[in-house]
Amino acid sequence: MGKNVFLNMDTVVPFGIIINELVSNSLKHAFSGRDKGRIHIKLRREENGERINNREDNKCKGYKSTSFILKVSDDGVGIPKSIDLENPNSLGI
Repeated sequence: MGKNVFLNMDTVVPFGIIINELVSNSLKHAFSGRDKGRIHIKLRREENGERINNREDNKCKGYKSTSFILKVSDDGVGIPKSIDLENPNSLGI
């Protein structure tokens, strides 16, 4: 099992908005004509091994820099073949 992750509000609020939009889109579009479906949400910590040593971060001197990877996926119907992903007609794609 993974470790607990504690993030400040400046990070958590955008995460929440992004996850809410992605899950809402899945519920709205991915499962049309189906009674069931799965939505997977995964937040993973990735330490890149670099040390934080600049003046602003002196209080964190010696700590490893950390990135997070957020993955949201569903097992829905997918993107229709009629949509040209190279030249979308809307901002949503």
